[in-house]
Amino acid sequence: MSKRYILGLAIACLLIILVDSVARIAVTASVRLSDERITVDGVTEVQSSSPLVVDRMAITAAVMHENFESTWPAPGWMLIDDSSSDGGEYKWGKRSCHPRAGNFGGWSVGGGAQGSSRLCSATYPNNIRTWAIYGPFDLSQATSASLTFHVWGRSESVTGCPYDYLFAGSSADGVNLSGSKYCGDWTNGDAGNGYYSRTLDLSSRLGQSRVWVAFLFVSNSSVTHAGFTIDDVALNTNSAPAPSPTPTVKSNIYLSFIAKQSTPTPMPIRFAGTTDQNRVVDFDVDPNLSAVNQFRIGFKVVCSGVTTEGTLRVSRPGGWPISDRRFEIQAVASVGVNDVFTGEFDPTFSSVEGTWLKWLVVNDQPRCSNSGTW
Repeated sequence: MSKRYILGLAIACLLIILVDSVARIAVTASVRLSDERITVDGVTEVQSSSPLVVDRMAITAAVMHENFESTWPAPGWMLIDDSSSDGGEYKWGKRSCHPRAGNFGGWSVGGGAQGSSRLCSATYPNNIRTWAIYGPFDLSQATSASLTFHVWGRSESVTGCPYDYLFAGSSADGVNLSGSKYCGDWTNGDAGNGYYSRTLDLSSRLGQSRVWVAFLFVSNSSVTHAGFTIDDVALNTNSAPAPSPTPTVKSNIYLSFIAKQSTPTPMPIRFAGTTDQNRVVDFDVDPNLSAVNQFRIGFKVVCSGVTTEGTLRVSRPGGWPISDRRFEIQAVASVGVNDVFTGEFDPTFSSVEGTWLKWLVVNDQPRCSNSGTW
C-alpha cells in the first residue's frame, strides 16, 4: 500500500469526522435555539388599519379584566385581521385549547372564518398579522396604570424576534404602538398551567385622555408552531379622588354582612346573605373565582330630611376582580351618593364577610348622625 494512498485515506477520514462534528453542532444549536424564550423591549409597531381604530370615539372603561369566559370580543375590544396573504381570516379567538384557568383562553389564530374551525393541535399559518385592540380609555386623571396578562405558547425562536412573535403594546394615537415582543418557547411558566405572568407599564401614558392597548401576532412565510394564547388580561388604574362639591355634608354609614354560597359549581356561583340590619345581600361569582359580577343589597337611610330606601343593584362587563380572596366594588346610587363594597372570602370560598360603606352627600343640609336611621 503506497504512502500516497494512506495519506489520502487519512484526509478522507478526517473530513468525514469534521463534517459529522459540524452536523452535530448545527443540530445541537438548532435545538437549543428553538428552546429559547426571548423578550425584546422597546419595540414599535404600526397599526396599518388604524383608521378603523382612530375613528372609534367612544371612551371605554379604564379598568378591565378579560378572562375569555364570557362574550368575546367583549365591549371595548376590536379584532382586526391585518393580512391578505395568510390564506383566510384569522383573528384572536375564544378557545378551550389551553386556558390558564376556567374553560377558555384567547388563541392568536383561533377566531375568524378560518381560525374558528382550526384544531387545537394545529400550528399557526404563514403570513399572519392579527390584532386584538382595547380602547380608547382615559388616563388623564390616573395616578398609575398597567396592563397585566398571562401568556402561553411557542413560536420560531430567533434573537430579536424578527420573524414570528407576539407583541404587546400601548398607543396614544391608535396608530403607533410601543411595547415588547415575545418569541420562542413560553410553555413552562409558573403562573398556572404553564403560563407566564407579564406586565406592560403604562406610566408613560398617564395624563393622556385617549389610550389604546393591543396584542399583535405575526408570522412570516416559514416555520410554524402552536402560536400564543393569552388569558386573565387586566387593565389596572388608580386615579386621584375628585374634589367634593361645596357646601356638602357627608354621612358615612357602615354595614357589615355575611353571605354563603347558595349554588354549586360549575354554574356562576351565587352568594346570598343579610346585613346587620337584616337587609338582603347577594351576588354572583365567576366559576373560576376570578371576579364578582352582579351585586345586590337592600337599604334604607333616613338622614337630615333625606330618606333613601330600596335595593341597589350594580353590574359591569367582566365584573370586579377577586385578588387574594378580596374584592372591592364602587358604585353610584344617585347624584351625590357613593357606595363602596369590600369583601373577603374564607379559604374555601364557601362564605364571605364584608363591609358596606355608604357616603350620603347632602348639599346645604344640617349635619346628621354618622350612622343614619335604619
